Amino acid sequence: MSDATDLRLAALLRHPERGPDEAFVLRTRQAVLIERRLVAARRKAWTRFAFEMAAAGAAIAAFWLLARLAPADSDGVVGLFSPTAAGLVLLVLWLIVSLRPSGGAIARSNAH
Repeated sequence: MSDATDLRLAALLRHPERGPDEAFVLRTRQAVLIERRLVAARRKAWTRFAFEMAAAGAAIAAFWLLARLAPADSDGVVGLFSPTAAGLVLLVLWLIVSLRPSGGAIARSNAH
């Protein structure tokens, strides 16, 4: 082939110049921001899980120690004013507080 034919083919096959794809850039930036938020939320959830597991372990250990301190002649009945009863009351109160509905988080997530 001649040089003129090669130049003509190159001109016909050349891609037209175009600017940057703004929609792609915007989607990529949003994906990066969403990923950062997910990483932060995941880290926060694992931290909260670790603290709650530590608190549960401490409560179980305290309850076990209180049960060991109970008199041997109690026949499995927890006395009303015993340390075990106090531990049970604290355990029930802790469960009530930890099971509260998280309506604020649901309302915030629906707003986005």
